[in-house]
Amino acid sequence: MECLIRTLPPVRDLNISRNNIGDRGACSLAEFIGTHYYLKTLKISWNKIKGKGGIAIAEALKENLRIVVFDGSFNLFG
Repeated sequence: MECLIRTLPPVRDLNISRNNIGDRGACSLAEFIGTHYYLKTLKISWNKIKGKGGIAIAEALKENLRIVVFDGSFNLFG
């Protein structure tokens, strides 16, 4: 996942729901979220993301205030 995230072109809408990325993938995704300011929609539902990954995503969302649609439903944020 880290390699994919580094090579993505500018992305406005990202839906990676139902991919079981877990905490490790969520932490990698958080790096992407925090630096890609053209991202407007982020959907990450049903990914088995737990506390550590949820915290990483939350911190990234605090950095990127341009995201207007976020769906993190059906994860295990705690």
